[in-house]
Amino acid sequence: MNIDFLRKNCVADPVIHGLGIIKLYMKGGYHYNFHSKIINNPSKSPHNHGRDFTSKCLFGKIKNIIYSYKEVPKSDWYLAEAYLPTTNNLLDITYDKKEPSMIYENIEPIIDSEEIQNKGDIINHYHKNIHDTEVLSKHACTRIINKSDFNEAPLIIQNKNIKRVSPYENRGLSEDNWETINKILKEQNDEI
Repeated sequence: MNIDFLRKNCVADPVIHGLGIIKLYMKGGYHYNFHSKIINNPSKSPHNHGRDFTSKCLFGKIKNIIYSYKEVPKSDWYLAEAYLPTTNNLLDITYDKKEPSMIYENIEPIIDSEEIQNKGDIINHYHKNIHDTEVLSKHACTRIINKSDFNEAPLIIQNKNIKRVSPYENRGLSEDNWETINKILKEQNDEI
């Protein structure tokens, strides 16, 4: 994988997603998620995706954390439903401009499991699984293949003390995003 291949085979310029990744949609119906500690993550919180997908780690190391939750009388955490998009075109992100609707005002997040994803590892994500990721290496890249259309609106577990920022609020400038991807690829190649 190199920057020339990516530029030639993408269907749109890369965009920052507030969970701390840069998404790059490719010809063939898949996309790459570039994970890095140098990418801002103002929306980072446990969430699910509303549809099933497969994630293959192409380089780096990521921890995938699966959560459940329980209602409690008082908590700093809540569970909310984001809005189901009106289209399966993920480049059309206008649906996320609305505020999420509250499901439970007080919950306790519970870590059910953790799985390390190394280069070559494949994880199948079920749309109902609430998860979060942690980049364990400096950079990582996953190839995402969606296995279904949206089944239901995604859920988020959010800390009440942190103002929620839509993951689509700051998409970044195209050339800046390309530069970040290029930096990730160069530094990744230096480690091999």
